[in-house]
Amino acid sequence: MPEEDDDELASMMKQRHRREEDDGAERETGTDAGGGTSEESTRSRSQCPMYLSEQLQGDLDRTFKRYNAKRTLDGDDEVEKHKHFLEGLVRAGLDHPDLDEYIMEEYES
Repeated sequence: MPEEDDDELASMMKQRHRREEDDGAERETGTDAGGGTSEESTRSRSQCPMYLSEQLQGDLDRTFKRYNAKRTLDGDDEVEKHKHFLEGLVRAGLDHPDLDEYIMEEYES
């Protein structure tokens, strides 16, 4: 089933790129809403390495790609993985009411 999801995602992304080419759209990359470059804003943030299982890393990557594919299909700009997606994901996890239970599940496994 995850392979089917990956195939669907790849198809959606190909369609998106075709539309951009057909429209002659030039994507703006490397700039944030404030006009600064992504490189500058990313470098100004502290680094926090996370060691994840391969399965969880795959789930994370697929979820990020699906999120951006959906935004693209809805006509919205993509979000940056570290600047927007991971920041929101970690914040949501920290605020989740079952956080203690999730931590204990990992501790006990």
